[in-house]
Amino acid sequence: MQDILTAISQQNEIDAIRTLVIAGAKMSGATCYSYHLTPRFQRQNSANVQMCSEGYPETWTDIYSDPAFRESDPMPDFVVGYGAPMTWSDAIAQIRAKPDTPPGTERFFEAMKDHGLVHGIGIPLYGPNCRDGYAAFCFDEEVDVNGEKVETLVRMMNTAHRRIVELLDDCEQANIGLSEREHEVLERIAEGCSNAEIALRLGISPETVGTYVKRLYEKLDTHDRIGATVKGLKLGLIYA
Repeated sequence: MQDILTAISQQNEIDAIRTLVIAGAKMSGATCYSYHLTPRFQRQNSANVQMCSEGYPETWTDIYSDPAFRESDPMPDFVVGYGAPMTWSDAIAQIRAKPDTPPGTERFFEAMKDHGLVHGIGIPLYGPNCRDGYAAFCFDEEVDVNGEKVETLVRMMNTAHRRIVELLDDCEQANIGLSEREHEVLERIAEGCSNAEIALRLGISPETVGTYVKRLYEKLDTHDRIGATVKGLKLGLIYA
């Protein structure tokens, strides 16, 4: 794992960091993971949060991509506010004990259970300039939040988050050759908009948006929306 930590700290590309995190997660026995990169001064379940994930059931990924459903997820905000890693079971118990828990929260917990997301941990991530984040890992059985396995994942995600923040803060102007429309789509991606939302805002079809997104991935040499956002920020194409 130390080799992975060292490699993460030396990477200059978000996709490479993501690949290393996936490898580290598998080494630790995690069946799936997710990482939330949160815009400054926004909630962890904001519609503008940029996410990458691996291993989750496709049906879960589909419903979690809906901003309305994601905003009912209390776990990221709660864990970041708690200030230390927590098992999902502990976080759920404490959230349920709160007197002001919204009705949608219980429905979210039931959806987690229905999709087999029972045993896991949430990790708060803190970066400079109010660039905080959140990571979650799922397991086949309950894990000890104070055990070596979780401590290793915490070190890995803190290293990854710090490196990503460094990349964000090391923005450099570069002529990547984006068209005006591609630039508009990239800005909307950075805001957390879905293809359908981008289409509505720009007055074009979702299929056309999909074509622009594919072009952006190719030009920015990335494979997901968070990678496109980070690369756009790093190159000074967009601003947080």
